[in-house]
Amino acid sequence: MGYCYNPSFIALGEVVKGLESPDYALIGEADTKSGDRVEALHRSMIRNDAPVVRMKLIEAEISKIACNTHETMRVSFERAVLSDGTAFLQRCRPYGGPCWPRDNRALAVFMDAVGVPSLMPRTIDLINAEPGQYLLRKVLSETQAGEKVGLLRLSYKPGTPVIERSFGVDLANWLATEGRRVIAWDPLAMAEARKVLGDTIAYAANAEGCLSQSGVAIIINPMKDFADVDWSAAARARVLDPWRCLPKAAIEKIGTYVALGQGSDVRGWLAGELKERMRLLNS
Repeated sequence: MGYCYNPSFIALGEVVKGLESPDYALIGEADTKSGDRVEALHRSMIRNDAPVVRMKLIEAEISKIACNTHETMRVSFERAVLSDGTAFLQRCRPYGGPCWPRDNRALAVFMDAVGVPSLMPRTIDLINAEPGQYLLRKVLSETQAGEKVGLLRLSYKPGTPVIERSFGVDLANWLATEGRRVIAWDPLAMAEARKVLGDTIAYAANAEGCLSQSGVAIIINPMKDFADVDWSAAARARVLDPWRCLPKAAIEKIGTYVALGQGSDVRGWLAGELKERMRLLNS
């Protein structure tokens, strides 16, 4: 009996969509008969014109991690292009989850093992970390030890309780280590976050409770249900929005709203931190 390696390119929260409407189905096969059976299974599920690509087992694994690394490269490139438009730093926080960071590093290790320079995937990993460090520095510069910082969402992406490689969890740890009193809210990931963060942070029962107790609050993930939040709870807070996802009606109720990556935020960064870095490079 043969076997196949059949990685699926799916996203948590959209698994059925990923199986029914993939860009392609990838099959690594030990033998043709086994590959035929797996292909027939995919053909019964696919609802679009996606091709089924068949290859050797190791080729399938290399293709899978290379594809995910290509996606992270595209995200990193978009972040690296500086402009004062709406695209710059719209996702001003690192990507996370169980696939992208892991596969990026897996490709680097594989390339090292076969004697191919792994500069690209390792650089992508470094680039991914920079937005998170930028946001951490910004929060630390605007708060003092003992002040409360609110985090809206802790999962690595909306619509899931998964916190693996979650920037929200990382940021909570970093801020707590720096003496900030972190209070967080997430309707799905609270139980999982407690297992990791324990009593190092506080947990709000709802978004309003998080906002009303925070001097600075950060939107970790965009949320479709933000319209259901009473943003007047943030009347005394400074809300940092890396996604620029809040509607005008919500923004008008907030004490100070900061849309990261555009307007005064970009100009301040160009005139401040970036200017200092360039001075150091030229000194």
